[in-house]
Amino acid sequence: MLEEDLVRAAESYDGDEEEEDQETVIQSNIFQQYLEVCDEAEVDGETDSLFARGLLRVREYLSAGHDNTMCLICLGSIKPTEAIWQCGKSCCALFHLPCIQEWSRNQLATAAYKASRAEHDPSAAAVAREWGCPKCRTSYSPAELPAGYSCFCGKQQDPEWDPWLAPHSCGELCSKAVPGKCQHTCMLLCHPGPCPPCPLLVDASCYCGKATMKQRCGNNEYSCRAVCGRRLACGHTCPEIC
Repeated sequence: MLEEDLVRAAESYDGDEEEEDQETVIQSNIFQQYLEVCDEAEVDGETDSLFARGLLRVREYLSAGHDNTMCLICLGSIKPTEAIWQCGKSCCALFHLPCIQEWSRNQLATAAYKASRAEHDPSAAAVAREWGCPKCRTSYSPAELPAGYSCFCGKQQDPEWDPWLAPHSCGELCSKAVPGKCQHTCMLLCHPGPCPPCPLLVDASCYCGKATMKQRCGNNEYSCRAVCGRRLACGHTCPEIC
C-alpha cells in the first residue's frame, strides 16, 4: 500500500525527534486525501508502486524545505519565512525571490544587448525575448518575470509562515492539473515539487480495445495479453499481442 511505503521512508529520516514528529504531521495532512482515495481500492503492486514513488518525490521536496534548501543563485539557505520563486515549468527548484528577479532581468538585458549587436541574426533577437531557470535552463518569457511571492499552488499571495504547514504553503488543496491527459486536479494540500499522478479509479480499455478494467487514472494503459486482431491497412489482422 502507498501509505506503508511512505511510513517506511519516514522511518529512515534521521533528525531531531520533535522536528521529525512535526514534519510527519505536516506530511500526513498533505497526503491524507490522496491516500484515502488510493486505499479505497488497490490495483496491482507495480502500478501502486509508481504512485508511491510520486508521493515520495513530493516528500523529498518537503524534507528539503524543512532543512533550509539552498538558493542556487546566491548559495544561501532559504528560510521558511523568506519569499521564494519556484520553477513551475520543469525542475521545481526554489530560489530567493530577489535573487531570481535580478537573475531574470540581467539575462534579458544581456540578451537584448547581444541582439542589438547582431541586427541581422534572427536567432539573437529571439533569445532576447527569453530568460532561463538557473538550474534546468527552461525558458520563460519577459511576461513571466517573477513579480511577487505566492504559495506553491498560486492561490495566496505572500503566505504567512505557519510552523504546522509546509513552508511557503497556503495549506489549501493544490488543485493544479495533474500530469497526463485526465481532467482531474491534484488532491494534495499546497506542496512543493511536481504533483503526483492521478490516483482515481477509471474504466480503461486495453490497447486493442477488447478488455475494460478499473485502472488508476494516472497510469491507465495496459495490455490484455490477447492477440490484438485489429484490421491493418492491407486488410489482414494484427497478429501481435495487445
